[in-house]
Amino acid sequence: MIRHLCIFLIVMSCVGSGTPASGQTNKGGQDSAKDQSVKLQSELVELRAVVTDKQGRLIDGLKKEDFELLENGKPQQVSFFSVENLTIRSTAASKENNLKAGNPAGNAVESTSSAARPPARTIALYVDTLNLSLDSLTRTKQTLHRFVDQRLAPGDMAAVISSTGSGGALEQFTRDRKVLHYAIDRLSLGSLPQESLLTPSLAAAVEAGDNSALVLAEDVVRVEERLHIPKQALEQLTLSKVKEVIGQAAYRRRGSLFTLKAVAESLSKIPGQRIIAMLTDGFSLMDNEGRPDTGDVNSVISRAVRSGVVIYCIDAKGLRTLPGLEAQFPGVGDPHLIADLNRYVLASEEEYRNGVNALAHDTGGELLLNTNDIDASLKQGTGR
Repeated sequence: MIRHLCIFLIVMSCVGSGTPASGQTNKGGQDSAKDQSVKLQSELVELRAVVTDKQGRLIDGLKKEDFELLENGKPQQVSFFSVENLTIRSTAASKENNLKAGNPAGNAVESTSSAARPPARTIALYVDTLNLSLDSLTRTKQTLHRFVDQRLAPGDMAAVISSTGSGGALEQFTRDRKVLHYAIDRLSLGSLPQESLLTPSLAAAVEAGDNSALVLAEDVVRVEERLHIPKQALEQLTLSKVKEVIGQAAYRRRGSLFTLKAVAESLSKIPGQRIIAMLTDGFSLMDNEGRPDTGDVNSVISRAVRSGVVIYCIDAKGLRTLPGLEAQFPGVGDPHLIADLNRYVLASEEEYRNGVNALAHDTGGELLLNTNDIDASLKQGTGR
């Protein structure tokens, strides 16, 4: 008396690799931040179909080759194809169980426990601990506790997963709110990134040979490290710091997206609506050489689309103003460098949003930012 509802997921997609904006490096340093901008573009169309015969009976065993997809009469390529089987009890079976339970009126009686019932929604609360500040982590924990108490429906399953993957068994999907609260309390930063105005965007400009960016980076290193050393020694130290900044940023991005991709893949085996709510401060798209690299982002998007997973990215920083650079840099040599430094800080903020923006929009989700009300963002992102 059990039948299977077969839902065929057909996805037509075209994901464009990110490319740097055209143009050569400006020797005057005025457009260096712009030259590092990244354009990510993707067109995805997701179609779900329930296939029956003339008598209304479900047809199983269909393959990708059995479907023809047309748009305005023109054949389209089906990039991804998957089948989802949802077990549904027939009306006759439900009535029979009701009668056995002493319910002759046939009123609805749950014959299976809630634990065995397929979830209406499965939500991965993905906390990007590799790319969070300590303040953001504290705010994120408070928000997740409220979300679990107030927003999770009885039929939902959820898991709290960190990008460092340190939760072990606590990162399993569950309906048990106590387990979720405990997992939230256990969240911690893998390694706290050092706050510095030597941003990946500025470091990438130095790596690209921009002399004005090098002068600016030297001033940043001199002030932040409180150094009084010869020019040549300062330059060598700055170049070393530049490689360190770029390398650490690339490592944190790769680690975060590797885990995110694994989460999306694991969700493909779970029925119902699949959602990843990613809480992050954002990440740099620069590779170890200081060049834009969108390969990891596109790989996650591809995996999520094939798994029928929607990603919502939530900016854990909320509203914040840029630091007063004049106060932070009382010893800066050239006042005009303050304006250049401010431009690079803004460029880094934009770059940190490029990757998460692509993850969200290209999987059918949304990037939620510029708000201190993360609770409302989570509510919007998870549909409750």
